[in-house]
Amino acid sequence: MSLPEASTNRLPARDICVAARRSYLRIGWCYLCPKCGKWHANLAGGYWLTADGVAATCFHVVEPARDLKEGCLVAVDEAGKVLPVVELLAANRESDAAIVRIAGNGFTPLALNTNVYPGDAAYCYSDPLDNRDYFSAGIVNRFYRPAGSRSPGTRASAAIGPMRLNVSTDWAPGSSGSAVLDECGNVIGHVANISTPRDETPARTAEAKVPKPAPIVFHEAVTARDVLRLIRTPR
Repeated sequence: MSLPEASTNRLPARDICVAARRSYLRIGWCYLCPKCGKWHANLAGGYWLTADGVAATCFHVVEPARDLKEGCLVAVDEAGKVLPVVELLAANRESDAAIVRIAGNGFTPLALNTNVYPGDAAYCYSDPLDNRDYFSAGIVNRFYRPAGSRSPGTRASAAIGPMRLNVSTDWAPGSSGSAVLDECGNVIGHVANISTPRDETPARTAEAKVPKPAPIVFHEAVTARDVLRLIRTPR
């Protein structure tokens, strides 16, 4: 596939919001519920990579539920048009990245950028908890290896292992797969999940009854590098 080149022109935040919205799509499963017997739609986020219908999202977004008996992958563009997902081009569970082909043409793709460092600006446009059109700004906090990933072993094997980035940009359930953008409107990754650190200190009985606020919430994103690795073979 032919991907757009990453831009080096800085944009105002409002223009980044417009670019993110134009390339945003909702993607997920329309399925027959085994409990109530009715059809439901469980949609998360994604973004266009090419104008002819290639899009990226999370692996866990396109993976069918274990109890799914009847359903299909669908996408919904910003105009509300429902489009069928016709092909799964590539996917990797460990990196939580997937690339699909969606029926249609004339979409607005975003470029991928792997040249990013902690402290760089980060933006996200998504639908957290079904709150539509939520745009948030932050910075890149750090890069790290996801928990449970294979041991890197050597430097060569470490270079091909999955990587994550933390950003201070806001999101919530429903944002998975939505693009995280830099100050030039390029994709530096996409939403994976959120987590809070576990308190390893045993709580006293009296204190255990009082819920404590999380000291910090980590916003975890798949890197653009791992998306590119589904498209191009590492050299």
